Amino acid sequence: MKHDYVVAVDRFGHQYPWPSGRALVAAGGFQEHLLHMTRFWNGQLAGIASLDLPDDSLVNAYKSGFIYTQIARSGNQLDTGVNGYESAYNHDVIGVLANLFTQGYYEDAHALLLEARSVIGSEGGLYPDGTWTYAWPWAIYLMKTGDLDFVRENFARGGPEGFSQPSIEQTAHDIAADRTGPGGIMEMTDDIDATGYWTVDDFEALMGLVAYRYIASRLGSESQVQWATEQYDSLLNATNSTLDATIERYGLDYLPCSMVEPDSANRCANPLDANWAATLQFGKWAWDGQLFGAAVSGPGISLIDSTYQYGFSRLRGKLPANTFGGYPSDYYSTGYNAGYGSWALAGEDDRDQGILSYEFMVQQDQSGPYSWWESSLPPDPASPWLGSHPAGGQGSSPHAWGMAEANKVLLDSLVAQQSDGAVIVGRGIPTQWLSTGDDVSVDNFPTIDGRRLGLRIHSLGQEVTLQITSGSPPGPVLFELPAFVDHITSVSSGMIDESTGTVTVPASVREVTVQLGAPPSPS
Repeated sequence: MKHDYVVAVDRFGHQYPWPSGRALVAAGGFQEHLLHMTRFWNGQLAGIASLDLPDDSLVNAYKSGFIYTQIARSGNQLDTGVNGYESAYNHDVIGVLANLFTQGYYEDAHALLLEARSVIGSEGGLYPDGTWTYAWPWAIYLMKTGDLDFVRENFARGGPEGFSQPSIEQTAHDIAADRTGPGGIMEMTDDIDATGYWTVDDFEALMGLVAYRYIASRLGSESQVQWATEQYDSLLNATNSTLDATIERYGLDYLPCSMVEPDSANRCANPLDANWAATLQFGKWAWDGQLFGAAVSGPGISLIDSTYQYGFSRLRGKLPANTFGGYPSDYYSTGYNAGYGSWALAGEDDRDQGILSYEFMVQQDQSGPYSWWESSLPPDPASPWLGSHPAGGQGSSPHAWGMAEANKVLLDSLVAQQSDGAVIVGRGIPTQWLSTGDDVSVDNFPTIDGRRLGLRIHSLGQEVTLQITSGSPPGPVLFELPAFVDHITSVSSGMIDESTGTVTVPASVREVTVQLGAPPSPS
């Protein structure tokens, strides 16, 4: 026998009378409201890219992350969480917006972007990197929708409250003003909750300039394109020169979390502190900068693979594989764990790290149904839950920014859009997925100027086939699974770059089959 029950528990700050028992019963039973809720959220999910993967749990996490983000909202304010972080924090908002637009969610986009402007311009803005990267979600929105009029309206003009509601142009020019660090790098900040010249800041500033230059180019502002190009080149040179000197001085073989110190000299000395990988997630430049056509060079590119190897080697024997650590004093994992795999997409050896770390979150770190603390303790063996779950944590759970980072790296690993029209497919797909017999499908993926695309990857033995199932790519398709590197023998269409494992297929081709010469070893 099943029993429904209903209890009135919250008047949301008001003092009106509690509803009567009769009124509560008249509101309907559980099944009725479950169906209503299901219809509502499925309608919302229909607006974003949808996934079908060999790992169903990642599909569920992807969907629930979107839903939790909407539940945590306060109107047009994108709050980070609902228990502990009931507020919008500037760099959190930037990351959440970037993911929503990458997924294809544009409902209330104008209001959300303008609310973000108020958050980054507020006196309690907390972190300067939120200002430096403000142009980034605008660039994604513009590329995906082609909404030139709204972007033009807010490019050089801020809000009615002046300095506290800066324009896109003002936030980009703040980058130049804030280059007060040694050798012309970014200023000292507290952006990883400790004071220093953090490497992540310089790469975030570079990403902001890349995004700003793209917007200026689309709007035809040649003077701002030139200014952004000069600033980008200058800051990249300063960043590379400073890092090169630090790396040489201390004999490093990794990208340090500080521009001027080895990790042993700051909070990153603790291998369990996930900030050793801060640049690999919050920095964005190595992967997202290239999506917008940035020229990349220096340690931020050349040391990607060795930095992952350095960090994980320090954690070996201390934590399980595929977690980056946590934050004081909950050092097991974080809600950003998958996001730390973002830069791996720009490397070679660990391109599936985002997905592998997302699977770790699902399998070993859920603090609630597809929900994660910002930082968590190791599993509690006495937990009544089935499976492995942290004993506790800090921050908020659910944590919207962490889930946004996880869902963005998941989607980017499957398919990503370049601003020049090219579509990158499969760059972070784990090799072991090819042997499951299950397809990898993405539908309703937003490309350029309001267009959508569907695709399917099917593996049969040593053949891997990509099909365009709906829409048309706006440019060539770069089909580049990690399994392709040094294993391609032939393709049914397109050109092969064996060294990178890339098959470049014209936009007009609807299906391509890649023949592999030897079964690739799982990563």
